[in-house]
Amino acid sequence: MMKTRIFNFVFPALALLAMTSCREKEWTYDNKVFISGDKVTSTILKPSVKSLEAELVAAVARPVDQTVNVTFVADASLIEAYNASYFDHAVMLPEANWTMSSNSTRIQQGTIESAPLALSFHDLDQLPTDQPYVLPVSIASAGMDVLASASAVYYVFRGGSIINVVADFEKSNYIEFPTFRSGEGSGLDPFRTLTDFTMEALVNIRQFQPGIQSVMGMEGKLLIRISDNGLEPNQLQVVTPFGNLPTSSADPSVCAMTPGEWTHIAVTGNSETRELIIYLNGEVAASTVMSGWNPIDLVTPYTSDKGSQYFHIGYSYEAGREMDGMISECRFWNIVRSADDIKANPYEVDPASEGLIGYWKFDEGQGSTITDYTGNGNNGSAHDENLTWVPVSIPETGE
Repeated sequence: MMKTRIFNFVFPALALLAMTSCREKEWTYDNKVFISGDKVTSTILKPSVKSLEAELVAAVARPVDQTVNVTFVADASLIEAYNASYFDHAVMLPEANWTMSSNSTRIQQGTIESAPLALSFHDLDQLPTDQPYVLPVSIASAGMDVLASASAVYYVFRGGSIINVVADFEKSNYIEFPTFRSGEGSGLDPFRTLTDFTMEALVNIRQFQPGIQSVMGMEGKLLIRISDNGLEPNQLQVVTPFGNLPTSSADPSVCAMTPGEWTHIAVTGNSETRELIIYLNGEVAASTVMSGWNPIDLVTPYTSDKGSQYFHIGYSYEAGREMDGMISECRFWNIVRSADDIKANPYEVDPASEGLIGYWKFDEGQGSTITDYTGNGNNGSAHDENLTWVPVSIPETGE
């Protein structure tokens, strides 16, 4: 019993002593200036990333007794150390691609952080993607000691996979659109009187078996699908009110697709020339001139023997015609995109691009809602509640 009493008495005393010691250490260590935030910030170089904004903030652990002046410098001498630490082979980001609003700031008396300095990165889409770049920024001087371990930050830019996740329409899943079904919303207006158009999708079909697989569009009006009566199971076809391309008598090699491979599909329709063109991976796969051409309305339902037909991704007409595979980068334009533009941008486009009226990237990675990146509000939802998401690396970086 005596030992217990002594133990209970000594323990609080030791704890109090330890707490007092910690409190003394807490307020007696040197107050040093450092750069607040992440030490390394990485950005993937891709066409849509033209510019970025960042902030530099100097900070201390305790309020300073007097105003502290801090200056920053872009420090190329740190590149070797960065590459050694992060197993990289980056070079200095060219001066033409960044601007610092000022190289100096202040931590005002009684505060712990400086006013932020603006760091702007621009023309990033002009940088080659096969070379990593880094901009090291360090504290050049301060009116007090600097914390060495947080005296520099690194802004890294490198090429890499643009698409990291896609949707898989397994188990007969597909995307339907509440706005198209209701016919309400100003975001539908561009789809009501289509003359010129471009439709795009990046797909990976699991297998080709007899029967139709639907990619995007509306039955009876404008539809990209795979196969038809007289076509091989792997032949892509576009259906329009003016005729189909290719026709059922086409050579089996025309618009032929390979299972298990990512394929970028594009279809353009030109009202002036009445020309319809199918592109596979940026190359013309088929083309024809139609005898007639009228505006297409993708909002008003098409009435078929199976009932009202609406705009979908991965479905048309009736069950059993769903697409069997993965999908990404679905786009709808009310302009004719050039062959060069189609070939140059299979993995991403600027959502604010002229003529882009529907843009479904399928990059959510979770849930069952597909966002329309144009801002028109035509978000899609999975027919089955559970949409399967698959991590990918497109294009392959080779690293």
